[in-house]
Amino acid sequence: MFDVVCLGNALVDVTVDVPDSFLLGAGLKKGSMSLTDDVSQKFLLSSINGLSSLLSPGGSASNVALGVACLGGKSCFIGRVGVDVNGSFFESSLVDRGVVVRLGKSVDLITGSAISLITVGGERTFSTYLGAASSISKADLVDVPESKFVHVEAYLLEDPKIKELIFDVVKKVKLAGSRVSFDLSDAELIKRIKPVIDEFLDLVDVVFANEDEAKAFTGEDSFGAARVLSNLCDVAVVKLGGDGSLVVSNNVQEVISIEK
Repeated sequence: MFDVVCLGNALVDVTVDVPDSFLLGAGLKKGSMSLTDDVSQKFLLSSINGLSSLLSPGGSASNVALGVACLGGKSCFIGRVGVDVNGSFFESSLVDRGVVVRLGKSVDLITGSAISLITVGGERTFSTYLGAASSISKADLVDVPESKFVHVEAYLLEDPKIKELIFDVVKKVKLAGSRVSFDLSDAELIKRIKPVIDEFLDLVDVVFANEDEAKAFTGEDSFGAARVLSNLCDVAVVKLGGDGSLVVSNNVQEVISIEK
């Protein structure tokens, strides 16, 4: 049995430092996550060509799988990549760190990528092309292995077809005894699909959100948002960046600080 099975978008992160003026020239809103097509993504990649960049496996669910493995847990990631260099890089990066991967392979779409543009102060602006990740299918999800938790990222709920697959999978794993954790993923995404997230939270045991996501969903500050979210599921976690995390369960509130 796995400790956590993670369902999410398999992406390769390209991280690069840029000035604010670069975002303006690229037409990107600072701090946002924008979905784009392959042509626009290739153009943006050509724009940062020559700048120092870092390549890493990405997608919030794969980050959870990696985190669990690094802490000594047994984790599995399920997603979809293309038959290409980035897909091989994504797979080997997780396997080398102890994550079991179950990846569908698309012959029609390339592996998705998330360009993370970091401006002064450390704020990140994302341009994301989902690519093969957007073609995850019933065949990829038909045999989710037994686990204590199944973790889902909210990005999977935006596409109506994939949303139905995820709802079906989560209902099945809960009947089999797994608990469900859920990451709200992005403040702008919440604004676009809030009714879907409201419905999905009925199936969730543990919800994670950063401060912006928590406010976008509840309209409250971090502490108020955590209380609201804790009324919707067993445990609510609001991530406070460098200040740690706020955890609320059964009206018990605790701040987990990060040693500095």
